[in-house]
Amino acid sequence: MRSTFARIATRARPTAPRGRGPLLDYGADPPDPVDPVDPADPAGSADSARTVPGRVGGVDVRLDEGPTATGAATGVVHGADLGAQLGLVEAAMRSAVTDVDETIARSFDYVLARDRSRLRARLVLLSAAAVGAGGAPPPAVITAAAAVELLHLAQRHHDTRHHDVRQLGEADVLVGDHLLARSLQLALAVDAATGEAVGRCVVARVRGQLLDDRDRYCVDRLVPAYVEACRARTAPLTAVAAALGARLAGGSGEQVTALRRYGEQLGLALQLTDDLRDVVTDAADTGNDLRTGVYTLPTLVALRESGELLAVLGRPLDRAALAHATQVVRRSGGVAAALTQIHRHVTDATARLDDLATPAGLDELVHGVGHRAWHLAADQPVVVLDQ
Repeated sequence: MRSTFARIATRARPTAPRGRGPLLDYGADPPDPVDPVDPADPAGSADSARTVPGRVGGVDVRLDEGPTATGAATGVVHGADLGAQLGLVEAAMRSAVTDVDETIARSFDYVLARDRSRLRARLVLLSAAAVGAGGAPPPAVITAAAAVELLHLAQRHHDTRHHDVRQLGEADVLVGDHLLARSLQLALAVDAATGEAVGRCVVARVRGQLLDDRDRYCVDRLVPAYVEACRARTAPLTAVAAALGARLAGGSGEQVTALRRYGEQLGLALQLTDDLRDVVTDAADTGNDLRTGVYTLPTLVALRESGELLAVLGRPLDRAALAHATQVVRRSGGVAAALTQIHRHVTDATARLDDLATPAGLDELVHGVGHRAWHLAADQPVVVLDQ
């Protein structure tokens, strides 16, 4: 049975726009990027030692004393579940980051508090469990999870500075750079292929930011250009996180590829949901995209429907103009368009799990993104959806 989100999203398709080209011309999906796999060792190193029973994501597993790396937890963990493994990940992150001085340690606590989901680390761990077939990932997976989570936190920190540097103190301006450097160190400590994969995520993120900057305040921005920026900004890290978990747990090449594609679709759903949140909620930290001239899918659809919005955007907005533009976007077909595309990515991600022995919680993870998107939009009285 399809979820409520799936049923509603498929009925929420907006009508075609008037006079400004295709509504959701996403363009063709790009060719698959090269998997983050060492060609000389496509399944990853398989050194293993003694193991003990445990649970990860509701699946019976073992935690191996496999190859260790700087910053990785070593030794046997008894009764390991996902929460315990996330605790090991956070310990590895703290060990890598807070050894500089007290200022960095305090700033890191602030960064951690801003995002408690640890979604990228969960993705590494759950992907490892999904291919484990009764065997848990080696400690190198903990290190990889710490590396990708640190990279995500570094990127979020830089985003906060990009939106409003006044939110942070002067002592924090280098924290993002420090997190980025430590992330790369942890990744390289796992193996060269992991370091290369995480490094490619950094390059892609920079490219995505440049694409957004290029189109800033551009009312003629095309939907494919927006999608290209999304693919660069968010999808590479989730794709690499899922693929690393599979590879380092000894998954086959087919499993690594399937989970990388799952991670890419998950990342796109996450980015669209974040962009949707920015226009449909009234939280103090929303409205940044419209205010800073980064026009996302809901706004692009609204621009093609409304000459009123076209007359307002294209320039920095004061508070009154921002509130007005936000309401116009909410009344448009942009919200339904975003829900439709999120549903597409959730469905595509779920399909990638079909050939795995167990989804190990990965299905619940991506469906949770879809439900969050629906609940964000459901409270908006101007969003008319068939329930």
